Amino acid sequence: MGQKVWRRLYVWAGVLGFSALALSSGIDRLAARHPSMAKTASFTLGPGALRAQAAEALGEENHAPAIAAARQAVLFDPVDPRSAALLGAALLSSGEHALADRAFRVAARFGWRDPLTQLYFIDQALLMGDWHLAATRLDALLRQDPAFPLRDMLLARFEASAEGRAALGKRLALRPSWLATFAASDLPSPVLLNRSEVLVTMPGPRLGCETITPLVGSLVAAADVHAAKELWAVHCPRSSAGIADAGFAQIATILRTAPFDWNPIGAGDVALQTNRPPGSGMTARVSASSSRAVLWQMLTLAPGRYRLSWTAKSPSGAAANAVFFTLACKLGEGTPLRAEQQPEGERFEASLHVDGACPGQYLTLWLAPTDRDLSIEPLVLEPWS
Repeated sequence: MGQKVWRRLYVWAGVLGFSALALSSGIDRLAARHPSMAKTASFTLGPGALRAQAAEALGEENHAPAIAAARQAVLFDPVDPRSAALLGAALLSSGEHALADRAFRVAARFGWRDPLTQLYFIDQALLMGDWHLAATRLDALLRQDPAFPLRDMLLARFEASAEGRAALGKRLALRPSWLATFAASDLPSPVLLNRSEVLVTMPGPRLGCETITPLVGSLVAAADVHAAKELWAVHCPRSSAGIADAGFAQIATILRTAPFDWNPIGAGDVALQTNRPPGSGMTARVSASSSRAVLWQMLTLAPGRYRLSWTAKSPSGAAANAVFFTLACKLGEGTPLRAEQQPEGERFEASLHVDGACPGQYLTLWLAPTDRDLSIEPLVLEPWS
């Protein structure tokens, strides 16, 4: 899409949302909410009504009335940056670029909080190839309004090039207020991949597991498992090439589904508790009449054969053959892995065969019914030698 078309989109979208901005009060505010009132209102209604009239005219591509109303608003209150910015938008839309530039620069002198002014100078920076300056302006705009209606359109400009992604990453490394919306989950797959790449390559410290969990979950749902695991590995300290949290230290603290962490499968007849010290295993019991799936996580194992081993004991210290696992491409599927008790005592072992049929494998931990708590020590997953 050409720069002129983008600039026009910025202006139109900004103008169409103009009446949602904070204007003035009383009758002037009412006229701003209902632009048709401003057509019959006298000049004394104030700049809010005139801005609304200009915005409506601009939305209808009536450039001359838009410019006239915006100029009147500027005359009424010369130091209000909103009026000058709207005049700049009207002039720009009519093709008067030099005059539009002057109007936007006047608006900028009286304050940078006006979205139209920021949009204009973001576009000017992009025209000059100054990604750093454009990202700085975008950062300021989104700090003011993280849900800005043009957010995704603006971000797409940056996400489309390596220079733009690098500039975005530097701003995101400062942990702005719009970081959470940037890493949101309700995005199309190509956008998810672009944002994941920005976050993977950004400088600075890790963002943490909770911040990136929504985006990671959406990438998995979109079948972009490798991108999801790469993002998780970069920003989540709990990430593992094998089983994450093999000692069950975090099972009581999971706040939302995170594919590469343990996820409890809640049920009233299942009780799980982290042992002390954390990471030394867990205590578990199923009081139902049949076995229950109690925890799952996604693995990203390369094709091959692996050994999964664990220790499960009853309160007396005797081995408890009540724990088993499934490994499948889909959650809730798979047949139990055959477990063999080792001669040395309470340790069990199962063989896992990964054939490469899917990039992510769901490992599910099941418990058979028992009338007493079981102690399950940290799991060990290793290539079969």
